[in-house]
Amino acid sequence: TSGSGFFFSRNEKKKWGLEARITSVNYDTGDSFGYDIALDGDTLAVGAPFEDSNQTTITNGTTASSNNSNAYSGAVYVYKRSGNSWVQEAYIKSDNNSADRKFGNSVAIDSDTLAVGACKAGSGEVYIYKREGTNWVQEAFIKPKYQLDNADEFGISVTLDGDTLAVGAPLEASNQSTITNGDNETENNLASNSGAVYVYKRSGTSWTQEAYI
Repeated sequence: TSGSGFFFSRNEKKKWGLEARITSVNYDTGDSFGYDIALDGDTLAVGAPFEDSNQTTITNGTTASSNNSNAYSGAVYVYKRSGNSWVQEAYIKSDNNSADRKFGNSVAIDSDTLAVGACKAGSGEVYIYKREGTNWVQEAFIKPKYQLDNADEFGISVTLDGDTLAVGAPLEASNQSTITNGDNETENNLASNSGAVYVYKRSGTSWTQEAYI
């Protein structure tokens, strides 16, 4: 299905009511808008991993591409609340857009930083975006340094707290049973689908792997 998001708020009497129903401006059957969502303060990020446009740029503002030539390439929509109204702030596509990438299968947001997973892009990828004023720009592109096997699903889940990012890779296959601090994880495939988590730390505008768990 195309999908939609419902936003509820609580009034001064602690009662919850529907504040907004949000659908994408390029609403289309099968986009799976709302597949994953992330909320921080007055900013909402919505993943639509089956969205199909071939755009390779960020659209800051209220529009989005109606192209459908890159099936399941995926997109992320960012909304901003002003009072009780929500307005699209950005429509984000990966700069290496291709079919079946499923960009937006996971999203995480903290203040002015947004992390987006694309778990079906080879071994998987994560993109970091930064808000500057009211515009979003890409800050980083993250892949595992060593474990680059197809179908690891790196980026199937992401979580973000300040300058720390954690990325799940549930189909990663090494047999390591310890934590590696740094970026020198075990390179083998002796434990099929055993899974791993990667932790990254930001310094300035650079992200480096801090741990492999």
